Amino acid sequence: MFQLEVESAAREVRVPYLAVFSRSPGSGHDELLKTLMPQARSEIYQSKDHFPYLIDVPRFTRSIRTLEM
Repeated sequence: MFQLEVESAAREVRVPYLAVFSRSPGSGHDELLKTLMPQARSEIYQSKDHFPYLIDVPRFTRSIRTLEM
């Protein structure tokens, strides 16, 4: 039931969406994300840190600036 609620809410998102990961979230994640939110983009920073966007601020800033509105 919870999964259906999450998927339903995700389909309603109409703004740019950037998912940032320290390492790959696993097989099929990008496909699911694109199915639920076609405007979504994900990036993998290949970091051991929990907050990779704080480790590579210039990259994160570039990524945010290139999101389509």
